[in-house]
Amino acid sequence: MSLLESALDPTQPVLVVSPHLDDAILSAFALCRWERASVLNVFDGAPSPCHETTWDRLCGFADSDDAVSARHAENGAAFAGLGVPQLSVGLLDSQYLTAPRGLDEPERILAAVLDWVHAQGEPRCTVAVPAGAGRPPPAASIGGGAASARKRAIRQAVGSFGGALLDARSRYVARHTKPAAQHDHLLVRDVVAGRLAASPDLGVVLYEEVPYLWGAPGDDEAGSLARRCGRVAQPFGIDVDRAEKARRIGSYRSQLAYLYAPHGPLDSAAGLPAQERYWRLSAVGA
Repeated sequence: MSLLESALDPTQPVLVVSPHLDDAILSAFALCRWERASVLNVFDGAPSPCHETTWDRLCGFADSDDAVSARHAENGAAFAGLGVPQLSVGLLDSQYLTAPRGLDEPERILAAVLDWVHAQGEPRCTVAVPAGAGRPPPAASIGGGAASARKRAIRQAVGSFGGALLDARSRYVARHTKPAAQHDHLLVRDVVAGRLAASPDLGVVLYEEVPYLWGAPGDDEAGSLARRCGRVAQPFGIDVDRAEKARRIGSYRSQLAYLYAPHGPLDSAAGLPAQERYWRLSAVGA
């Protein structure tokens, strides 16, 4: 039996929990190709009233309404023809936060996962969540709300010329700095894997994220999470059709210019790893 066969059963239903509207294709495309795959998009809601953020502006959007609508359309195009159900939690991307996340949000994420599990009507399912690859995130960015509010205040204070300089700096940093772990990813991972890792009927899997893996691979984070859950992280890889994956990544046109890509554009086969890396959280001694 291969390591993949011992780690996962491809005939089981699999839920890829995607923090944002591109993470499933970028990082767990192999699982999205399974016949019984579903995707749960977590931070795919639109703030009210709408916001203007640096990232959306760099990506060519006037405001958050424009961005969220376009990103849902891009996600639909990326999954076209795959027949993968798209589920939604509807929470806000951290760039839109003006205060720390609500205390109910972890429960909303977990409830959406459990609703999917119960809907399968089967004793065993697989749930895949981000591993948390990337450099350690700046302490100020954890929680999102205060940091985002500070950035907006600074931009208002420096005026249009200063804002143009800040945008230029943001473009350079995005293209040339190895990415830090994304706190939305860490929240999803800790909520889902932290609560469900010991379930006897669920196979919980961590996937290594593109492009964050080039900031730091996911091994240490996977091992640390497993220890906190009283489990072990069993690594395995799955070969992917890089040409098809790259073509589908190309649907996320608004995002590609500023995603870190050391080996070539992410919508090219050469820019992608030949394997996607995963870890199964298994019982100690299994």
